[in-house]
Amino acid sequence: MSALRPALLALALALPGQGVPAQEAPAEVTRPAPVVLTLDQDRFFRDSAWGRAAIARAEAEGAELTAENRRIEEALQQEEQSLTDRRAAVPAEDFTRLAADFDTRVEGIRDAQEAKSRAIVGKLEAEQTAFFAAARPVLETLLEDSGASAILAGGAVILATEATDITATAVRHMDAAHPGLPPEAPESPAETPDTPAP
Repeated sequence: MSALRPALLALALALPGQGVPAQEAPAEVTRPAPVVLTLDQDRFFRDSAWGRAAIARAEAEGAELTAENRRIEEALQQEEQSLTDRRAAVPAEDFTRLAADFDTRVEGIRDAQEAKSRAIVGKLEAEQTAFFAAARPVLETLLEDSGASAILAGGAVILATEATDITATAVRHMDAAHPGLPPEAPESPAETPDTPAP
């Protein structure tokens, strides 16, 4: 009987749940939520539906203005050449007056076209201002839901992990709240003068 004890002991140690308990797998480490979040403001506006529509409109208006400038330039060049061709047949005093009038009109046209360009830029800047005003409640909700204490501009951060960047998430939430340009787009702060006829 005593000879069986070593074998029984070995069998008991081999049975499941017997002997030294198996080592448990280490628990998965859960990273704490970031205390501070970061937002790429340029990308937030540029990638949003609102921002894409505003930028596309500004680009279309810019292209239209460029084409208009080209047409005006061609017309003025033709008028200048016509004035030059008349120089020999027009008294000097009259030609001087005509040339001065032409230069004055050219300056007026240039000022008007530059004002149009500034108006396009101003309208886009007004869109950005309206966008970020409308985005504030969206960002406040993201901040509250995340448990973070602040959202910093991405450009002001020297070093941060990708986990802190909420730009893509903010774009999705903003698109859900504002899927495009608002019904009444903000007007440019400066009125655009009419272009004098060349």
